[in-house]
Amino acid sequence: MDRTPEITEIRTEELLHLPRISFRASGEKPAPGLLASIERSGIMRPLTLVRLGSERILLSGGRRLQAALNLQIETAPVELLPESEDLIECAKALYLENGAQAECKPLEKARFFHTLTALAKDFHLALDEGDLLELLELPPGSWVAPLLHKAAELPPVWQNFLVEKNVPFRRMRNLLKSRILKQMGFLLEEGCGLNRTEKILVLLEEISTQQSCPEEQVLKRVLTEVPEQDKSRADRCGDILKRLEALRYPLLTRLREQRQEQLRTLDPPSFLNLNTDPGFESEILELRAGLKSEKDLFTLEQWLKGNREQLRQILDRNHILTVPPLPPGGSAEEAGK
Repeated sequence: MDRTPEITEIRTEELLHLPRISFRASGEKPAPGLLASIERSGIMRPLTLVRLGSERILLSGGRRLQAALNLQIETAPVELLPESEDLIECAKALYLENGAQAECKPLEKARFFHTLTALAKDFHLALDEGDLLELLELPPGSWVAPLLHKAAELPPVWQNFLVEKNVPFRRMRNLLKSRILKQMGFLLEEGCGLNRTEKILVLLEEISTQQSCPEEQVLKRVLTEVPEQDKSRADRCGDILKRLEALRYPLLTRLREQRQEQLRTLDPPSFLNLNTDPGFESEILELRAGLKSEKDLFTLEQWLKGNREQLRQILDRNHILTVPPLPPGGSAEEAGK
């Protein structure tokens, strides 16, 4: 069989709808330099396709194709590789070539992982995800693959933001914990930076947990209290953050007071000082014991043994604190009182 690549011209509209392995965020615009070069000299480097059964798959040239479409170029030169059953190895070789040149960002690696694993599933190809993660120099762990798929499926406003800010994987993981991340793109459009956006998402999750109401409901109530008129984008983001903090911190104070009250009912020994962490995000009980004798040690052991279940319940934040949901017409401050 002749294994020489075939060079041909194919209509750009036809290429647009082919399955592809992609590095770039969806909706990413071609660089101005690439557009200018193609407008001046045409596509000098052919796109690369590989046959797989009756299908043709675009291996490289996504940005060149998008540039050609933007410039209304009707056909593009294509290098059509011989039929191959080893698409995975072709894709890995492509990454080693393009990844080294472009220094792929975390979101771009997520796109590559997502599209390649999807193709492997569609065409029933063997793919070792562990080997692929190692090739991409990604951290090990069961959380990585779901994170990559979720990141690659975000709306364009989030994908472009994650690429522009070069957000690392572990920080991306914190963002993707939010159940309403897709609906929060307006924060980016209003100029809310990464730090503020992260803090708003954390506050929404904490308040939602403590008030037993959806994050969407908390956000909707807060947005009604932050009017858009006569506000710059940055000021409005700041006001959203202040409203959420006003709702959260009274709850923290109440939580800490309730924990301390329950600890006092356990009648701890006089030499034992107890304190609880005031945050929702951690469950810490600090014990300081001024032991002066072996008898004190025995007393402490017996007290801990006898109160083990009560201590567990005190540290269970959902067990000890139930806050009424947001009132239909009340303010954030009133809900926290």
